[in-house]
Amino acid sequence: MSLRDRLINWAFGMQGYTGPEIPNTCASAERHYLPEAGDVWDDDEPAIQPDMVDAQLVEKEVCQLREELRMVVKAKYISYPYENDYYCSHRVRMSPKKFKERLDEAHRRLAKRLGEPE
Repeated sequence: MSLRDRLINWAFGMQGYTGPEIPNTCASAERHYLPEAGDVWDDDEPAIQPDMVDAQLVEKEVCQLREELRMVVKAKYISYPYENDYYCSHRVRMSPKKFKERLDEAHRRLAKRLGEPE
């Protein structure tokens, strides 16, 4: 697994599923109707589970980073995972260039500590 994959796994493992409960029946009164064929709903797809052992290991290493680097990693992977670097830098009140430099430095330090190639 690459460092970025491990950081995404870490973010998912630390926050878990944060959306609304996914319904498995329709919202109308027909949800109580069972056709003669029985329950015709498809089986739920298995949920993707994060590797919690690896997530805890990455969490330990992230906690050992400087506060500024921790803030950048948290913004990129936990707080705003679907946003670009420019938006993340704006949200943490940092210039985009400085944000990118800090994120690269955090990646380098984590790669070194976790034994990943840079």
